[in-house]
Amino acid sequence: EGYWPPNLPLDMPMELVDDYMEAAIRSVEMPKTVMMKFDRIKLSEGDVEVLLLPADEEQDKKLRAYRDRVAEAGGFYLPKHKEYRFHITLAYVRVIAEGEDETRMQSMIDRMNDYISNRPAFEITDPYMAFYKDMLEFSPTRIQRP
Repeated sequence: EGYWPPNLPLDMPMELVDDYMEAAIRSVEMPKTVMMKFDRIKLSEGDVEVLLLPADEEQDKKLRAYRDRVAEAGGFYLPKHKEYRFHITLAYVRVIAEGEDETRMQSMIDRMNDYISNRPAFEITDPYMAFYKDMLEFSPTRIQRP
């Protein structure tokens, strides 16, 4: 298991890799809607994430089956495919908070967790395949590769 389809050469131009992955992903029917609920805010050394859960077992099966079909179409499974946590990344950590800053950060996270713990399930509609080059911007259309 790795981050690269084993049937593609490692030196393949990224534009051709985009062609391959786009065709693979588009070959799998995407769910029209997905019901999710908030789990919690997680702070790690790398990022701050809102962890999400499928709203119920039916939604979980639908999402996991879709991910499995995409992995099959692409010809590879990412590491920890089965343990994947659905999430929204809020920020990437550049400096690890310490002391008073760490206490203040944890207090904010605790308040956010209190807030989201009472939110009802919500519907995600019209999901789309996203393209990106640096994790700062996601686009539904192809990006220009350098």
